[in-house]
Amino acid sequence: MSEVTNYSGNGEIDPITGEVSETETVSMAASLTKAEIDQQIATAHRFPRSPARVADGITMYATWSPGAASECNYALPRGGKSLTGPSIRLAEIIAAEYGNCRVGARVVHVDRFEKFIEAEAVFHDLEKNTATTARTRRRIVDAKGRLFSDDMIIVTGNAACSIAKRNAVLAGVPKALWMPAYEQALKVIKGDAKTLTERRDGALRALGAFGATPAMICEALEIGGPLEITTDHMPTLIAWHNALKDGTASVESLFPAPSGGKEAEKSGGSPKGSAAKMAALADEKPAAGETPAKTPEETPQADPGADAPGEGQGETTPQAAPADGAEETVAPAEPTDEEIAAAKARGAEGFALGMAPRAVPKDVKDGGPREAAWKAGWTEARDDAKARGE
Repeated sequence: MSEVTNYSGNGEIDPITGEVSETETVSMAASLTKAEIDQQIATAHRFPRSPARVADGITMYATWSPGAASECNYALPRGGKSLTGPSIRLAEIIAAEYGNCRVGARVVHVDRFEKFIEAEAVFHDLEKNTATTARTRRRIVDAKGRLFSDDMIIVTGNAACSIAKRNAVLAGVPKALWMPAYEQALKVIKGDAKTLTERRDGALRALGAFGATPAMICEALEIGGPLEITTDHMPTLIAWHNALKDGTASVESLFPAPSGGKEAEKSGGSPKGSAAKMAALADEKPAAGETPAKTPEETPQADPGADAPGEGQGETTPQAAPADGAEETVAPAEPTDEEIAAAKARGAEGFALGMAPRAVPKDVKDGGPREAAWKAGWTEARDDAKARGE
């Protein structure tokens, strides 16, 4: 006994299975999607957005708290520098407050031969009936050029989708609506001088959890030490942490090895700024303006025919030049208050860089007030760290 299947659609019916063809299924899905978008466009026209309310809403949520503001900035390594800008978190706030829009992202291509993954995002402004498409590529190899595992490729694909979505939203929404909110968020991230020490130490600890040492961070910021970190550096530090936390960057990409190799790693890379004299620790050279100690080979031998000191000159002071062949022992000049204060500040900086208390720089190690000031600064910095529970 045969079965009869009645069908009134436009597609074809398989004579064996009696199922609707794939062409008809696709046609039905396209019709439903079109009807859904048409309804959304009609709703957007009935309830148009207010630009003023959009701008105020973005600013309100972007600066809701210091934590929310810190999520609105990102950093990407490019050409040895870190470029910062609005993050995917800010793009999500923008899309939500802008309203009357559709946004989505997906992975469109995985190339295991060329070792990259490509994602595409689309931002559709329903009220203006305009669409913006953004594509981004991410490498799927490690530092040694080896292909990622399947799980890591999925993680990389999610990161690529986030980046593409951010680019599509920021390109689709007028910059005049969200740029003031981004600038206000940066002000919240920077903070003020009163909270700089606490925020700086917190940022260094957060980056340290990912394996970034203070020396690596200072090398990337092109400063001499942690004490030279200012409020202007705080957005970059927080953006680096967000990038590491979200998986959009790695420690190796953000913080390349210090230029001086292993020795530079110990002393914080190429010293700059107030820590320039610390280069003496790495290359065994005295600081500028000091006379290097003479080795036995460099000490001139006594000349039997040399003239003796003139008679009647009285007693010589410690600064007087010794007779030829005698060992040169010149007493150091008494340091000024500014030099002692600078030595103490460098001691605190040495503690922040992870230096041992006995690793006194050669230009400070005089066995006198400057060396004592350096050790006092190191000790005070250690005690402050203990008091903060570090």
